[in-house]
Amino acid sequence: MSDMEAWAIIVGLVAPVISALLKQQGWKKEINTAICFAVALILGLGNVWFAGELEGKTMVIGVALTVAASFTAYKTFFQWTGVDNWLTTATSFKKN
Repeated sequence: MSDMEAWAIIVGLVAPVISALLKQQGWKKEINTAICFAVALILGLGNVWFAGELEGKTMVIGVALTVAASFTAYKTFFQWTGVDNWLTTATSFKKN
């Protein structure tokens, strides 16, 4: 495993926190899901860019690892424990 791949996984584990801070409680589920995917994608691209690995296959692997780690962390920890819902509710502009 290269350094870029290790950092891709680490960054992916932090992505659900950033996503939860950006999502809003009153928005449709599809919009919040798109935000989560966009955050993971942007963080993955940033990680690849910082590592200087902007060639085709390596870039795709780095971004895919970040997205996969992000959704795995969300499903296995943040959603299950309620941290995601708590952060989203606490940072929403419009409370339901």
